[in-house]
Amino acid sequence: MARTSNWSDLWESKIFPIIKWGVLIIAYGALLYTLLAFRDRGVGFDEWCDHLRNGQWRWGVGMLLLIPMNWALEALKWQRLTRQLEYLGFGIALKAVLRGCTVAFFTPNRIGEYPGRCVFLSEGNRARGISLGVVGAMSQTGVVMMGGIPASLVYLADSASTYALGIALLVLCLTTYFLLPQLGTRLQRMRPVRRWEKYLAPVSRMERCQLTEVLLISMARYVVFCTQFYLLLRFFGVNLNGVEGAMGIATNYLFVTFTPSMLLSEGAVRASMGVAVFTLLRPVTEDAVAVMCASVSVWLLNYVLPMLVGSYFWLRKH
Repeated sequence: MARTSNWSDLWESKIFPIIKWGVLIIAYGALLYTLLAFRDRGVGFDEWCDHLRNGQWRWGVGMLLLIPMNWALEALKWQRLTRQLEYLGFGIALKAVLRGCTVAFFTPNRIGEYPGRCVFLSEGNRARGISLGVVGAMSQTGVVMMGGIPASLVYLADSASTYALGIALLVLCLTTYFLLPQLGTRLQRMRPVRRWEKYLAPVSRMERCQLTEVLLISMARYVVFCTQFYLLLRFFGVNLNGVEGAMGIATNYLFVTFTPSMLLSEGAVRASMGVAVFTLLRPVTEDAVAVMCASVSVWLLNYVLPMLVGSYFWLRKH
């Protein structure tokens, strides 16, 4: 008991303050660098003002209204994932998600998101929560594949073997996801992994209905951020119909998800990928600047804004 108390006191007095200020300094330094890097790339406040003056404001308002829904769904998913460890009210879960955004902002492919959330779980549950975070990330990646693989096959596939490979990858991903509890149990029995048994236990205890619930929430969130991207494309004057928009956006998110990136290049990666994907549609999408503006704006509004809010909750801790 004394050892636990000493560790808790050390965490509160020394370790957490160092982590907190380190996260904030790196996050804001990275944000400043990124905004300066984009200053001369044609993505800025002037483009927004031009489209507002041209009567495109309703598309932008629709996108902004979906931002709270996007992160509310992610908070609901985190709440469902961690309920076997400890009860998190929705407000607490939302704060944890936004705190995770601050850490994710400067880590490769946002891998710091779930550890950033787990810092605020109770002592003893922080490391266990990371394994549940992996399940949440897999569910979202699986949904991106479910939407992106069929769309990209229609876009790019030119042979039966390509279709077969795409379908096989999708089936493998979904099968692996629903077999995670069994895989966790098997791993715990392996001698090299036994020392990590307590961290894998939460995954092993997950039931299929819980996995399905998490997957459905991920699907709802996927629909929301795809809709946000479509609204921003329309806001910047890219006139795509619903089918073209759905196909292009699903393909774009598939490629972005599996493209390695760091914060300092993530905005550029998203802009380049958006231009590459949407110029495959038809000449109406030849306005590369508009597509680039939409791609970067989705990133700024969906990730930079939550990062700023999350940094406030890092300061408060509770």
